[in-house]
Parts: sequence; structure tokens; C-alpha cells
Amino acid sequence: MISLGKILDDRPRLTIAGAPEGVDALAIAQMAAGVDVLHLARDEARVPALVAALRFFAPQLEVLVLPAWDCLPYDRVSPGAEVVARRMEVLSRLAYPKATKGGRVVIASVESALQRLPPRQAIAAETLRAKVGDELPIDHLTRYMGRVGYAKSGTATEAGEYAVRGGIVDILPRARRRAIASISSATAWRRSAASTLRPSVPPARRARSP
Repeated sequence: MISLGKILDDRPRLTIAGAPEGVDALAIAQMAAGVDVLHLARDEARVPALVAALRFFAPQLEVLVLPAWDCLPYDRVSPGAEVVARRMEVLSRLAYPKATKGGRVVIASVESALQRLPPRQAIAAETLRAKVGDELPIDHLTRYMGRVGYAKSGTATEAGEYAVRGGIVDILPRARRRAIASISSATAWRRSAASTLRPSVPPARRARSP
């Protein structure tokens, strides 16, 4: 069978119609070999199955899902905090070049694609990026957490909270199910180098675990 990537090399524009569910994911995976692909799903209900199929056909691909707002335009109810966090997580990752050379697929429903987005420069300016070994003053980190809407707590147990325990900063993002513990190996409080970044389970969830 001829690879779709080979066909695309010969024809820069190609229309694929009538592809059954599952085959569309295979076609997207072949198109995303080393490049970025934006796919518009017909609705939000189709997105999970498409993501699962992509991870089956091409587990090496980076798959990002941009969810739609969970409220109507001009509604008096604000969007859910988790949806806002998931959208911002995807936009912040798109604001910078990929860390690897592999392909990347961005999946959005038609509803999500029609909703306005902040400028890329604004997202990049408000994104804090850190890796193991970076010097990250703890007071700078805590100010940033407060500015982007996180609440300081003695123990981070709920989404959107962070806690400072000596040289350890526990962060429980709204868009993830597990906390991130940033452990500092330096003795200086105000100028610390992150020694590890690892997931951890909040105490409340550990207590509920079987």
C-alpha cells in the first residue's frame, strides 16, 4: 500500500472524502510525519476516539487537544476552570517551538476553532518554563503562581492550589490529575536551582486510594 506521505510529496493539496472512523486517524498520523497538523473534528464527542486512534497508530506523535468552552456565548456562567486551564496549557505549548523533531497533531472541534484566542505573543509572555537545573527563585515562582490565579495553601489538595514546604513547592494544576513537586537542592531560599520535577499524589487523594 502506498503511504499517504508519498502521495502528499507529489501533490501539495489533497482531498480525502468518505474515510470511515479510524481510517481518518491513520491518514492524519501519516500526514504528521515530522510536521505539524491541525485537524478539525466534527464535534467534541468525536475528539476522544480520534485521540485514542492516533495514539494507537502513531504513539510517537505529540497530540494536543484544544477543547471548546463549556458555556454559550454571552452566557452568564463563566467557563469551567479545568477547561480554561486545558486551553491555556495547549496554547502555551504552541507558543514555543517543539522540544523534539517529531510530528505534532493539534485536534480541535469546529466549535473550538470558531472561538477567539489570545495573541501568541501574549501567551508566551505569561508562560513560565523551567527544567531541572534552571535557577528559579522561589519568591519569583510564588508571585507568578498568584498572578496566574493559583491559591496558596498549607497543603495543595485541590486543583489550582500550590504549597511551599521548605525547599519543596507542590503545585496542583487545574488541567492535570496529579500534582507537580518542584524540589530544590540549594540551601539558599531566594535563589534555588530545581533538582527534580516529579509528579506526586496529593494527601487527600492518597487517603482515598485503595
